[in-house]
Amino acid sequence: YNQNGVFEEGTETYLSLVMPKPPDGTSFYSVTTSAFIFGGFTQDFTTRMRVAMKRGAYPTPCEIFAYGEVEDYSIHIAPGGGQSRPDLSLVNFLAASSGAQGAVVPFRFDLKNSGTANATGNYTIGAYLSTDGQLGANDILVGTIQTGNTPIGTIPNVQGAIAVPANLAPGNYFLILKADIDNTIAELDELNNLSSRPFTVTPGTGGGADLELTLQADQTTAAIYSNVTFTLLARNAGTQTIQSAKIAIGVCELGTAHGFNQASKLVYAGTPPPPSFGTYEQVSQSWELTNLAPGQTAQLSIPLFTLTAAERKIIAFSYVQSPGDPDSQPGSCPANCTPTQDDEAVWTINAGQSLLLPSEVRGDLTTFKKLTNLLVYPNPASELVFINLERWQGRPATISIYNQLGLQVLEKRFDLISASPERLDLSGISGGTYFLKMETPGERAVFEKLVVARRY
Repeated sequence: YNQNGVFEEGTETYLSLVMPKPPDGTSFYSVTTSAFIFGGFTQDFTTRMRVAMKRGAYPTPCEIFAYGEVEDYSIHIAPGGGQSRPDLSLVNFLAASSGAQGAVVPFRFDLKNSGTANATGNYTIGAYLSTDGQLGANDILVGTIQTGNTPIGTIPNVQGAIAVPANLAPGNYFLILKADIDNTIAELDELNNLSSRPFTVTPGTGGGADLELTLQADQTTAAIYSNVTFTLLARNAGTQTIQSAKIAIGVCELGTAHGFNQASKLVYAGTPPPPSFGTYEQVSQSWELTNLAPGQTAQLSIPLFTLTAAERKIIAFSYVQSPGDPDSQPGSCPANCTPTQDDEAVWTINAGQSLLLPSEVRGDLTTFKKLTNLLVYPNPASELVFINLERWQGRPATISIYNQLGLQVLEKRFDLISASPERLDLSGISGGTYFLKMETPGERAVFEKLVVARRY
């Protein structure tokens, strides 16, 4: 293959032959041949050799066929003519098995020239960190040694060092050394210049990304059936951009994060507004941040509605982060609902209150107690429901309906309540049990259980 991007040229076909059918049971068939390589070049190069075998006919270089096999090989070709050349390799490579972000890690090796000539001129030995152990364009150059004029034989105990990037994510890597990284020395063998060993990058003691969480609410004591808004701040206190982070938010009980629902006695009071940065998934209660710059703070507000006057702890913690944090590690809900890292936060409402009030919801909406004589009929309802709001005649009001997960499924606003019963269309709501909430300025919200029963 002459590197021109076309494999179908006739001048590139070196050998075509017909192989007789071998005896049944033959597992290996050998074809021996040789090739004459034209001269006229002074530098080594690598090219491709394709071997194609097709049943019943000669294959073309880029053909797709049902029966046969195609294999490609990389062929390294060096100038001939009996030239004397050096052959560089790196042996007895020793280094620490790990290093922290931002640290300097020493290493040593023996530089060997096993060729037939001195390596004349200057060249560079490079050290790389690789994720897969195969040196490629995406690997990071972390150290170099400038050398040259290497005689035949071995130079022992050559010293070097790498600087682990402070912003490199902690994890498992390979430390790779390569002699003559710019290919300035023509060698007998250009494929034996590498040496590698496993290497682990650990979190540094300073610098890097540093996610800090702060949780607060607009009140510390919240009466049953009232609104409370929690605000979560996520700040990057480090010197490196947080490429991605996921933060869980929930009600913490016995070291486990629970959802905002009837069972935890805290439900959504409405759809949370979009956070100032990133996206919040209301169902999974997960806040995802991407590319949070050093010094940047993101804010998320979550409006909740209380179904209890007992103590409740809201917990927030990071469970995914890249790159890693130098002073904390993403994980699960903190034990005993007590933060131990700065990527964890908690806020407690109604501290010390452990008993439910007599009028609270207890496990099921069927025990929900009316707070006033709000008249809702028919109840159960099917397509329409009427609400007598005569008590609030002449005042503005908002009626909302919530499902048992605390999600709002319907809202209707009234500029002025009339003496006649107000009508709500329930055709867009599936059958089930709901909260009906009536709010008017200057008064406590009023609730009633509403059952929607479909007849079809």
